Amino acid sequence: MRLIYRTNHNTSVFSGQCKSCGYQDGRPGQFDFPWSVVIDQRDMNQLLSTDNSNYAVRTVDVMSNDFGTFVESDSLVYIAGITQDEKSGELYLLADNAVYRLAYIQRTVSLISGSTG
Repeated sequence: MRLIYRTNHNTSVFSGQCKSCGYQDGRPGQFDFPWSVVIDQRDMNQLLSTDNSNYAVRTVDVMSNDFGTFVESDSLVYIAGITQDEKSGELYLLADNAVYRLAYIQRTVSLISGSTG
């Protein structure tokens, strides 16, 4: 993940390792093809990011830069987008021609619309 400074348009590495993909929680963490990111509405010190090649939604603590895994699922192939309902905290994912709901507390993935495979 890169941090972009709006005032001077400079960038820096915020988390992960450039040109080094993988799957690793902790610090330093690793992604394999992160695609989109949102601020977690239930924990504003946490980012939720898709991790496309690992079929996962990952967490990044903005204070410590620690990585975690929010959920992994074979259903989450080619994750292209993530958004979060501000009131319920539920997550919605666009993955491989389908829309999925990710229950925040239970961390379960269910198909809402589209087809899989």
